[in-house]
Amino acid sequence: MNALLDAQGLLYYALNDPRLTKSAARFIADPANQLYLSTVTIWEIVIKAQSGKLKLHHPVEPFVDLYTRNLGLIQLDISRRHILSVSALPLRHTDPFDRLLIAQAASEGFAIVTGDEKFDLYSVQTIW
Repeated sequence: MNALLDAQGLLYYALNDPRLTKSAARFIADPANQLYLSTVTIWEIVIKAQSGKLKLHHPVEPFVDLYTRNLGLIQLDISRRHILSVSALPLRHTDPFDRLLIAQAASEGFAIVTGDEKFDLYSVQTIW
């Protein structure tokens, strides 16, 4: 299955956070699943790290590179189509990063690995 990892899914997995569900951890670790990392998620991690809201054991770039390599993540860049797809989403979730992830997942036919219940308000499959 193809799925986007949101920041929460990637960080909880990487930091061995007990809030990551067993089913989400199994999904992430399963080599049969193709995982994607959106550039919007990388941007969100950079902002959280710079603001002090996120403490990593590595600087952001080596952290992202390490988990991209270890998990075999494919980078999904933000396209014009993704951005314009946001305009078709009902305003049920106001976080711009999450709205763009939802638009990307819907455009690409991907699920999203996230524990954010607001994603369930949209027609994308979530894994948690």
